[in-house]
Amino acid sequence: MVLIMLVLAAGCFSNSGRAETATNPLATVQGGRAPGGEFGIAGDIMFSSDCVVVDDILTNKNFTPVWPDEFTSWDADSESLIFESLFHGTVEVGSGDRVTLIGLDSSQAPWLEEPAPTCPLDRFFVSDLIPSTSGGSD
Repeated sequence: MVLIMLVLAAGCFSNSGRAETATNPLATVQGGRAPGGEFGIAGDIMFSSDCVVVDDILTNKNFTPVWPDEFTSWDADSESLIFESLFHGTVEVGSGDRVTLIGLDSSQAPWLEEPAPTCPLDRFFVSDLIPSTSGGSD
């Protein structure tokens, strides 16, 4: 019985270490916020089964946000991201919501969950999230 459970548990993970049955698409790094905030990106945040993507409205580039694990969680029931913002308290966003992210384009923080290979290669290391009051694009 124990052997069967171990075999079943081992089969739940792909070679990348991501749980194949998990619905958490977040790329995360260990620790707190990226120091400072060199720049920001603004756009609609989109969730898929293995990626979170923000389409920056200024550059029309897709970015994979990388989240600090201490301030970020995934709610599988509502399929939403929950972030502890510096200035806006607990922020919950869903796929299609307009957000502004403050952060850096690089970080030395160790990975907890690397982005899936299908995610955009341009990374954005988040230090804060500002929710939009106007909603996503139509």
